[in-house]
Amino acid sequence: MKKLLYMIACLSLLVGSCSDGEDNTGILNEPRITLSAWNVSFPGEGGTAVVAMVANRENVKIENASWLTVTEEENQLTIIADANPDSQQRISQIILSVSDGGTMAKDSIAVVQSALGTIHLSETETANCYIVKTGGNYSFRADVKGNGGTDGKSKYISQYGLEIQHAVYADLLWEATYDADKNISRDIICGQPLYRDGEIHFSTGSVQGNAVIAVKDAYGTILWSWHIWVVDEEINSKEGGGLIWMDRNLGALNNTPGDINNRGLLYQWGRKDPFLPSRAAYMVTEFDNIAAANRYNNEVGDGSAQWNYNHPMRNVMEAPGNMEYAVRRPTDFLTSSSFENWFVTTEIETALWGADPQEKTIFDPCPAGYMVAPSEGWDRPTIKNDWGTFTDNGRYWTAGSNDFYPLSGFLQVKGGVLNYCGALGMYWTRNEQSESLSNGGRLYLASNSIFYSHLPKGSGLLVRCIKQ
Repeated sequence: MKKLLYMIACLSLLVGSCSDGEDNTGILNEPRITLSAWNVSFPGEGGTAVVAMVANRENVKIENASWLTVTEEENQLTIIADANPDSQQRISQIILSVSDGGTMAKDSIAVVQSALGTIHLSETETANCYIVKTGGNYSFRADVKGNGGTDGKSKYISQYGLEIQHAVYADLLWEATYDADKNISRDIICGQPLYRDGEIHFSTGSVQGNAVIAVKDAYGTILWSWHIWVVDEEINSKEGGGLIWMDRNLGALNNTPGDINNRGLLYQWGRKDPFLPSRAAYMVTEFDNIAAANRYNNEVGDGSAQWNYNHPMRNVMEAPGNMEYAVRRPTDFLTSSSFENWFVTTEIETALWGADPQEKTIFDPCPAGYMVAPSEGWDRPTIKNDWGTFTDNGRYWTAGSNDFYPLSGFLQVKGGVLNYCGALGMYWTRNEQSESLSNGGRLYLASNSIFYSHLPKGSGLLVRCIKQ
């Protein structure tokens, strides 16, 4: 109530103010109306919101949708929303006007209500990635970063904290199918997500794909973002190498050999936000790096962001390095012509995806119940004999889960160049190379070779999650 009274006092000053002793009589006599808020959101169950309002005329005219009840009394509007009977969010506008018989002043309040039957994705555990199906209504907590766990050895939490503060609104950054069809991509997320009381609410459309939703402050700064994985086929897991593995790449819609939708998304080591692989169909039949197979997917659907696959990293030598810089730029692939680690330019251990085998950090890109794999599953003396022959642009892990691993290409640390789609697939592990901490551990699968080694952390590789 104190906050509302303060708003009313401030609005009264705005409506009744004049400047520098000038004769503003004519201006002040004109009808004026001022509001404390221009956007209101409601959950599917309905609810009540109050907006402060000051007008210099009586008899304010109010126009609103039938599912809203709006009353005005003592410089405030009380807005009541009925329960939403529809399967999708509904959007409306409250129009307010005052008039002196000739001149009229207008203002408006945008109203968004989520659908009923919302599934709460973070009811038991939060994560940076949520798995959903088409045609659904969902919500998740947007007041905590990632899984609310540790930050490895990055020193990020001590400087920036675990709690997401000063959030004002949610924004769809991008939505995309693997073939970059814009018309179809726009139906992955239905409408715009909304932020209310520390949660983000959103609806999915009729198309499977991937998206990223962010929460922003009043200045439009991204505070945190989440990967929304829209896939109807049930995601299962299988045992292999002593671990329980997800049956497809992170972000893939299936694991069907030769299908473009099996590719999964690409990640810089230690980052939580994904990048898109090539949009071209599989066409390589041997170890070859042809331009036609490596075509950037810059699709964003109805999102507000733009892709930048060559964004220069900052020259930072100490932790928490470029982490907050990366958090605020989830569609910028951080590159350098001189350094191989996007996080810092020095050799320090960061454990961004966890040092302890059971440690899942706030930067882990896997959904709830999963985490980035360690090296133990793949780094074995028999690795060359553990895999089947190159077929349909991939290999089967015959000595492990017997699942298919597509060769989806990778993004190069220098310039973010897309390479070897269909001929080479590299998979990150959570491990760092002790001899050179600028490198992360990776499984190397090619049409002509198989081994486990290390690669600069600034590279964009695939991820296959394991059960926690």
